[in-house]
Amino acid sequence: MEFKIFNDGFFAVMMQDMPGRWDHGGAGMYELNGTTLRQRMKYDTDSSYNNWEFWQTVYISNDTLYTKLFNKVLNAKGEDVSNRWPTTIEEKYVRAKK
Repeated sequence: MEFKIFNDGFFAVMMQDMPGRWDHGGAGMYELNGTTLRQRMKYDTDSSYNNWEFWQTVYISNDTLYTKLFNKVLNAKGEDVSNRWPTTIEEKYVRAKK
């Protein structure tokens, strides 16, 4: 389970582990170019992921954002490490309502 916020080029994320504890989080910048979402992790609770980039395919339908992981993953040195990450996971984010 994830809770993710996108706002004006910035994002923040909190994630749960399997027992349901909120155990991981991070924040950074994002760019949306067509159906490609590029997220650069600036700060992460696991600092080894600071400055990594995660590229995903996305589409929006009504108030729902659908993503597919991962088109490309670059480590902090800019090296392509995509082959170590899943490519078939799909995510669904629903817009929070007032």
